[in-house]
Amino acid sequence: MKSRSWIYYCILAVVIVPFLCIFILYLALLLGAPIEIETKEYKAELYIDGVCLTRYLGDDLEVIIPDSFLTLPVYSIGPHCFFDNDNIETVRVSDNVKYIESEAFFSCKKLKSIEANNVVKVGFKAFSHDSKLENVKLGDKLYVIGWNAFEGCTALSYIPSKNSLREIGGQAFLNSGINDPGDLSGITVISSDAFYNTPWKGWDTSDIASPDGTIDNNTEEE
Repeated sequence: MKSRSWIYYCILAVVIVPFLCIFILYLALLLGAPIEIETKEYKAELYIDGVCLTRYLGDDLEVIIPDSFLTLPVYSIGPHCFFDNDNIETVRVSDNVKYIESEAFFSCKKLKSIEANNVVKVGFKAFSHDSKLENVKLGDKLYVIGWNAFEGCTALSYIPSKNSLREIGGQAFLNSGINDPGDLSGITVISSDAFYNTPWKGWDTSDIASPDGTIDNNTEEE
């Protein structure tokens, strides 16, 4: 009889404890987000509505950004997450990720390709000085490319997700490999230096503004 009771309590503990842990986690998030966690591959911040990856700790050449942490969706690749990484060559981003934040992939010397489906904004200097980056597919929901986002990406010859874009920040493609930005109708180009010093022969003209002619040369993203 005692052995049966012991087995019963063990089963009960196995069932209840995980749910109790999740409940405590959510309660903590409600009372004082974020919660910082660390795994073998990432440091991350947990919020009530999702997870921001803050630092990559692995050494893989091919990286797959996870869909979730502890049942919460990963919605952001945070500032400096892959900053100055010497290993990664390709990155596949999960569909939950909507933001690639400031300097997230700054100076990733071997990064050649990044693919995603649902990114809506690329932040300040997110891919700056990734000189080997040539394949950038971010999906059809990308609205904003921030200031200096692709500065120094000399292997990148086109504007990613141009059909869905609504704004290109100042110096976004400074010293990049853009050959010709093509038709920019419907896109607000924040500053006339967005394509400064690229292979495109028209980089030094102010004729690249949005159709209303609005160019703000004094606005700078922080």
